[in-house]
Amino acid sequence: MDLSSCYGHGDKAPDQYTRDDVAISDWKAKGLPQPDEHEQWVQISGHYVLVNRVNAVIKEIRTRDGKVLGK
Repeated sequence: MDLSSCYGHGDKAPDQYTRDDVAISDWKAKGLPQPDEHEQWVQISGHYVLVNRVNAVIKEIRTRDGKVLGK
């Protein structure tokens, strides 16, 4: 599934992706930048997605090889 056809930068992700238990804890090992306060990296459809935990807004989408999508 192509994530960019479903979600994009600034869209709201489903609320389940704001929960702590779905956060990627080893973001540094995956080559992802450190999330800001109230943000977390999650995985959706094989992509890394930076989500604001407060309002579920997608801040950034990256492929598994680190390419930034949809800015």
